[in-house]
Amino acid sequence: MTGRDAADELRLRQPDPDALEVVSYLWQEYQYRHDMVWQLAFRITAVAAALLIAPFLADVSVQKAVGKFLVGLPVFAIVVIAGGWLTLESELPRLKLIRTAYRAAQVEVLGPYLSAKELAQILAKGHKLRFDRRVRVYFGVLLGAAIIYVAALWGWWLDPLIDGAKRPR
Repeated sequence: MTGRDAADELRLRQPDPDALEVVSYLWQEYQYRHDMVWQLAFRITAVAAALLIAPFLADVSVQKAVGKFLVGLPVFAIVVIAGGWLTLESELPRLKLIRTAYRAAQVEVLGPYLSAKELAQILAKGHKLRFDRRVRVYFGVLLGAAIIYVAALWGWWLDPLIDGAKRPR
């Protein structure tokens, strides 16, 4: 089949001026929410990384004096990651709500200029679910890696360090 499809024809009508304001507001809100999620992810990662490497940065005399309590900093990193994840879980539904409203308003404004097929493509975009899923997977991997790290730190590094400190010289 060749030729033009009725779905490819432009729909001629003027966009609602109020819809333009709504789209502008929703775009700003979407950018704010989206940036907030990314900033949260970056900040939590930075704080967790600093807490996870802190035991290695401590002087050997401090390591021996504090002993297994030094693992408290990486354990606190796990608490920070879990708290960040909870904050993220409260923010993602808000982002989804704004994204859905923005898409609907976008269709209202762009409708006169796009074909029905193009409008359907805008509404059918699935990246909204992938973004939420990817952020959750990232936090899950970060939390799992921190837990494994703490277990390894406890068994492979602190035990020999403390045992070496207990030996009489």
